[in-house]
Amino acid sequence: MHRYPYAKLTLQLDAIEFGMRAEREGFDAYIIGSFSEPFLQETRSVLDIPVVSLAEASLLTACSLSEQFALISLSSAYARRLRGVVKRHGLESRLAGVHGLTTPRDEAEVDSAFASPGELIEDFLSVARKAVDGGADCIIPAEGLLSELLYENHVTSIADATVLDCVGATLLHAEMLVNAKRRLGLGVGRRWAFPKPPPDLLGELRAGRDR
Repeated sequence: MHRYPYAKLTLQLDAIEFGMRAEREGFDAYIIGSFSEPFLQETRSVLDIPVVSLAEASLLTACSLSEQFALISLSSAYARRLRGVVKRHGLESRLAGVHGLTTPRDEAEVDSAFASPGELIEDFLSVARKAVDGGADCIIPAEGLLSELLYENHVTSIADATVLDCVGATLLHAEMLVNAKRRLGLGVGRRWAFPKPPPDLLGELRAGRDR
């Protein structure tokens, strides 16, 4: 569906609503658990709780673990979009490469592979070795399900390079931001990129959508 910009827009609009509902219900943080980062800037602009992106948290963690990192996605089509994600966060100079699995897979196929993961893991490791040879000291499995399958099967390194558990790192990043807000009073800056709409304007906009 992400091939089609309008379909992507329509599907991902719910992401903002989920975040606003989470804040109303008293959650401490909101994690956008997708490497596509739907409406990250817009969501941060309306929430006061920390908004954490799976992609951003993974990239920032990789920067602390390595000088150069590489991303491995489920297919070359996904890999192409990931370059845009890295560029959006200004980290092109830290990127050693973006790769797809040798045998393209979708999320349903990865989910099924939990029962018998050997073939998928071997495919990932084969691509990861090439990424390490290309200069990466940290490998980011750029799909949440893939990351969890690898972690569950104790794939945490390859050829002396770290294989990042993206989901775990993102959860820890969220906990850190919650602690930073509670203990240090740190919150998102509202001056330039994330100005929050006044309550009356936000109410008018939401009422217009509900009509």
